[in-house]
Amino acid sequence: MTLYIVGTPIGNLSDVSQRALDTLRSVSIIAAEDTRVTSKLLARYNIHTKLTSCHGHNERGKARWLVSRMMETGGDVALVSDAGMPAVSDPGGAVAAAAREAGIRVECVPGPSAVTTVLALTGWDFTEFAFYGFLPREKGDLRSKLSEMSKGARVAVVFESPRRVESLLAVITEVCQDARVFIANDLTKTHEWTYEGTAADTLAALSARENAQKGEYCLAIQFPAAAVEPEAAEPIRAETWILDALQRGVAMPEAVEFARSRGVSRNEAYRASVAIRQYLSKNNY
Repeated sequence: MTLYIVGTPIGNLSDVSQRALDTLRSVSIIAAEDTRVTSKLLARYNIHTKLTSCHGHNERGKARWLVSRMMETGGDVALVSDAGMPAVSDPGGAVAAAAREAGIRVECVPGPSAVTTVLALTGWDFTEFAFYGFLPREKGDLRSKLSEMSKGARVAVVFESPRRVESLLAVITEVCQDARVFIANDLTKTHEWTYEGTAADTLAALSARENAQKGEYCLAIQFPAAAVEPEAAEPIRAETWILDALQRGVAMPEAVEFARSRGVSRNEAYRASVAIRQYLSKNNY
């Protein structure tokens, strides 16, 4: 018995793999984030496997039920979300964890990804990126998170709902006005829309767009490279200046004044001169 984590199309139903279709046909039950959404995919490919819901509000209870059912019947189960890969900013993680804990084989059937799709579309030159999923809703938390991201990632990818995407762009403008944004809506669908610019430009383009409040958004954010601050030079100790003067044949009082001319405080110069005198006396210099 196996729990299959199946990636499904992020928009265009033709993007589903043959292996995913074969898996969905072969299992005894499909656990879907929204059975209405998955039903459209199954109908398109004439698949009649039984469906059960497994979403964010019932996932833990459904995980126990699915594991118990698999242990009793020995049947395989497929886990799908509405789009993309289950457990990646979608329900599914609890089911996979419960299956592993019960000793059930867990196998992944990979599929399309909005993350890699939007990154490929940017054309940006990068070798690494960070994925943050959905960001905090509260403005204060969002500002803090974006500030943290700007210091820790050169390129970041996030998801956002159509209801909050304008607010996200507004806060990006506040936190890092020099950031570059690539935004995508309805990826792989007929009315796919993308735009690249500063956060302010992107917000203006989005506000002028019809039907902006429909479909999910995926954004790639390119933060400007942080300026590398030169390391502060370690201050030269008073002893160093005084010893340098003494080695050139200067008497101690003049050596102390030489150290002071190099920015050493009176107290520090005096302390250093006493320590040097004691060392020289102890070692018979």
